[in-house]
Amino acid sequence: MSNFYRVKTSDPKMTTHEYARTPQEAVELAQAWLDRYRPELKATALKALSRKEEAELDREEALDDLKKMVKPGQTVYTILRHVSGSGMRRAISLHVVDKKSGRILNITHSAALLLDRTVRKEGGHTIDGCGMDMGFALTHVWL
Repeated sequence: MSNFYRVKTSDPKMTTHEYARTPQEAVELAQAWLDRYRPELKATALKALSRKEEAELDREEALDDLKKMVKPGQTVYTILRHVSGSGMRRAISLHVVDKKSGRILNITHSAALLLDRTVRKEGGHTIDGCGMDMGFALTHVWL
């Protein structure tokens, strides 16, 4: 079992990603949030998540985030962040432009969670290999 408890309620307005070390601390954190924003609700249910369950929950949240940020047919932009000395490994980040605000949104972390890939310290997906367009492969094959 995990050493931490994720604080979460059934209320979709609660978007906190706080963690607690004990079940009691998790209930207190959840109740503090509810007292502030939804005083009519009480925090009672609590479940310790295994690493596998937590990873699956992270993937579901990442998919929800990506569905909100990326619409069908929208262009996904890539930035080559790093190339290893041998040229066999690259770090590529993913971005989209928000149509309403015109802001550039970084979707690298959400995509990495969904694809079960690592994000390098340079801020991009780790892609191994050479001889092809890795940005195209990342956006069209893996996504």
